[in-house]
Amino acid sequence: MPGVKGRSGGRNAKTVAAHTLTGTYRRDRHGDRRNPEPPGGAPDRPSDLVGAAAAEWDRVVADLVRSGSIATVDGAALKNYCELHATAERLQREVNALPQLSCEERVHPAVAQLRQYRLALRLYLVEFGLTPAARSRVQLGPAAPPDDEFAEFDRPFPFPPRRLPPVEPQ
Repeated sequence: MPGVKGRSGGRNAKTVAAHTLTGTYRRDRHGDRRNPEPPGGAPDRPSDLVGAAAAEWDRVVADLVRSGSIATVDGAALKNYCELHATAERLQREVNALPQLSCEERVHPAVAQLRQYRLALRLYLVEFGLTPAARSRVQLGPAAPPDDEFAEFDRPFPFPPRRLPPVEPQ
C-alpha cells in the first residue's frame, strides 16, 4: 500500500505546511518542496449516479464535509466508490436469496464476487480516511487564518520552553 510506513510504499512524508505547523521546517531541506493544495469543498454529484449509488454519495459526502477532509478533485474516486458500493449491495441481496449451501457444495460465484467487491471498497474507505485506523493517518491542512492580526502570538511554541535550573539561596 503506497505511503504506509513499513510497507512497500515507504514512509509518509510530511507536507511543507505540516513541517511549518510542527516547527520542523528547514529551508535547506524543505525550501524547494511544493505540495499541491486541492481546492476545498464537496464535488458535485454526477448525474448518472442513481439509486443506491446516489444515496451512498449523499451519505459519504456529508460525512466528509463534516470532517473537513474532502476536496472538489475527489469526485472521480468517490463516484467509483459509490458505484462499487451499489454493486456490492446488489450482490449481497443475491447471496442472501441463495439457498443454504453445505461446505461440500460448490460456492456460488456471487459470493466470491462479493468478497472481491468488499476488498475494493475497503481500499476506497482507507483512501478517504473513513476507517478508524486510516483516520489517524489523515492530516488536514492548517486552518484558515483568523481575522485577528495578533492571533499568531497566541499560538504555543512548536518546541517546549527551556527550563532554567533552580537558584539556590546563598
